[in-house]
Amino acid sequence: MDAVNFTPTVPGTISGSMVITDNSLNALGPGYATQSVPLSGIATAPPVLATTTVVSTVLTLNHAAAAFLPVTGSGGYGTLTYSIAPALPAGLNFSSATGMISGTPAAVSAATTYAVTVTDTIPATASATFSLAINPAVMATVNLPAATLKQNQAASPFVPVAGSGGAGTLTYSVSPELPSGLSFSSVNGTVSGTPTAASAAATYTVTVTDSNGASASATFTLTVNSNTLITTTTTLTSSNPTPTFGTSIVLTATVMPASQDEPPGSVHFYTGSTLLGTAALNRAGVATLGITLALGPNSVTAVYSGSTSYAGSTSGVLLLSALAGTSIGFTASPTTQLYNNPIVLTAQATSAAAGTLTGSVSFLDGTTVIATVPIGAGGMASYSATSLAQGSHSLTAAYSGDADFAPSVSTGTGIAITVGNINLDLGGDQNQTVIPGAAVNYTFPLSPLVTPTFLYNVQLTATGLPPGATYTFTPSMIPAGNGNTPVTLTVQTAKGVASLSPPASRGVQPFARSLAALAFGLILPFFGLKRIHKRLRGVPRPLAVILFSLASLWAVSALSGCGAGGFFGHTSTSGSYTITVTATSADLTRTSSVQLTIQ
Repeated sequence: MDAVNFTPTVPGTISGSMVITDNSLNALGPGYATQSVPLSGIATAPPVLATTTVVSTVLTLNHAAAAFLPVTGSGGYGTLTYSIAPALPAGLNFSSATGMISGTPAAVSAATTYAVTVTDTIPATASATFSLAINPAVMATVNLPAATLKQNQAASPFVPVAGSGGAGTLTYSVSPELPSGLSFSSVNGTVSGTPTAASAAATYTVTVTDSNGASASATFTLTVNSNTLITTTTTLTSSNPTPTFGTSIVLTATVMPASQDEPPGSVHFYTGSTLLGTAALNRAGVATLGITLALGPNSVTAVYSGSTSYAGSTSGVLLLSALAGTSIGFTASPTTQLYNNPIVLTAQATSAAAGTLTGSVSFLDGTTVIATVPIGAGGMASYSATSLAQGSHSLTAAYSGDADFAPSVSTGTGIAITVGNINLDLGGDQNQTVIPGAAVNYTFPLSPLVTPTFLYNVQLTATGLPPGATYTFTPSMIPAGNGNTPVTLTVQTAKGVASLSPPASRGVQPFARSLAALAFGLILPFFGLKRIHKRLRGVPRPLAVILFSLASLWAVSALSGCGAGGFFGHTSTSGSYTITVTATSADLTRTSSVQLTIQ
């Protein structure tokens, strides 16, 4: 008989019966067999549900976790089972029967999203997620192995043990209780206050606890000396006040007067609040420590613990800078340039040590600073120089250094720079005198200065010409690469311009000719008036006289001369003119002048 699957379409209870017919052989031989199955009281199951009860949690490495149920299942048919993906971090267990998580995490894990799937007997499923992280174990690190305080003197607050790692906020506790007058911060483990009673050296345990209850402990020794202790002073020196980063130095603490107790005590060396190391004080009152400082500025102090009869003391702050070595590359482009044109100076400061270089770069011409510019991203700095005088220069670049990196100067004697110019000294007697309409030539040499040839094309122009005059240069342009070149400036002056009044410079004689022509033009119409009148019959006589007079004046004016003089004469261009010659090459402009007199 084949299996029969029966799925209700709605929730509820099913009653009645179901008849099953089997067409296989029955016990009596070939044929069909039937069987009635009661369905009374069979109930349909509700859907499976998965509900997140712990959205996220953080556990602590190597600390037993309080068992928790991140996802709860409900509904479905039959027994519910649970599964999780991905697998939990090592050390944690997941119950497939309840979905409970327990155990002791054995590995650090970043926050990860896990999916819990709930499955019933049918099987129907539902899933929900939660986040889980495993933080590093709680650690307690000794900052100050031993401290010595003085009775009735306020203590400088200090943290003997520092906590790290764990989950949530760390809290601190100390055991046994500190001497009377001292307080202990549960928030950060700081010891402060004024001890009111002397106390022999005792060991105290500081316990650091995270939000999961994970904890770690470390110890330190504390002594409170009575007022009868001998006062000491501690001084601190270094074998090298400006060591190169990565090299070792020796710190020396000297305590005076030297303790005659046995043992005489020890000295703790700090940079800020970080313990660098501890060294025993000898009977001469000296303790030394060899160390390598962190990159950059370091504020170093030495703390003498004191002894049975000698009070502890702290040195002043010794500022030591461990600077990383640097080098600076320097280029200039171009190295041969025309005066007043840019030369781009580029410097690249680098260091083998990790970190970002700051500060500035100075570009120098010999010992003279051309410019100082801030260093940019990647240690780059650049400047466009246009102020270098013509001639030869030796340029270098110097990096200023900063709090972490040492200064440096570009290698070698410097980059050789040549700055050229143009000689536009027209020279000699360049005064010329001509009559209107004549041309005049000025010849002068044009040559490069410093460089043997012109670095760029040289274009020549002239201004300040007399009215109507024109000019040409031969050659009109000197190409780059040429050397000393003779140049000719040709100025073509203009002829006079016609005018309705005689020029004063022409004198009385031309003016007399004009008056004679005028009189002739006024009389002439009357000699031919009858003849013209015959041809202009119908035109009133007065109008004919006027027309003929005007025509006569025009004709006579032509006879009086259109050149120099006459009633219709020319405007004079006579006088002295300063002609400015300009040579332009790239961004450089040079000018000079010549004189032109027109008579």
